[in-house]
Amino acid sequence: MSSENTVRKFPIATDEDGKPRTISGTCDITVNLSDRRGVKMTFYLYSDDTKEEVNKRMDEAQDVLDRQLIRIDLVNKEAQIASHTENLKALKKGYEGLVSEQQKGRKMTSQQKLQMENFGLQELQIVDTIASLRAAIDEGKRKLAAP
Repeated sequence: MSSENTVRKFPIATDEDGKPRTISGTCDITVNLSDRRGVKMTFYLYSDDTKEEVNKRMDEAQDVLDRQLIRIDLVNKEAQIASHTENLKALKKGYEGLVSEQQKGRKMTSQQKLQMENFGLQELQIVDTIASLRAAIDEGKRKLAAP
């Protein structure tokens, strides 16, 4: 029995002539999708790779990861719309409450008066933000649908 260590090479790929290609390294591309999620792609580098071949594989891997980023971004933007929509409802409810108090002849504090004065601007900012998020979602969906 031999105690000699042997290394066996198992060809993973072959060239156009059917000859095995020698792995000379790996390349990792990682993207963080959120604070809890990430995706990592690893591919082999072969000793006979040209720069163009390596760049093509890296570009293809990045295209895949970019698609995943768009998908998670859509989910995040939809959550932001839901949050802004709830904020808008709360803002309107607060404003209506202040108007009601004012109509009853109750004296308004300076803070309440300021809230009433700023309502229109705050409402407009939230509506604009929601519209911007919706436009970004539409663009993201368009990119996902593209071949």
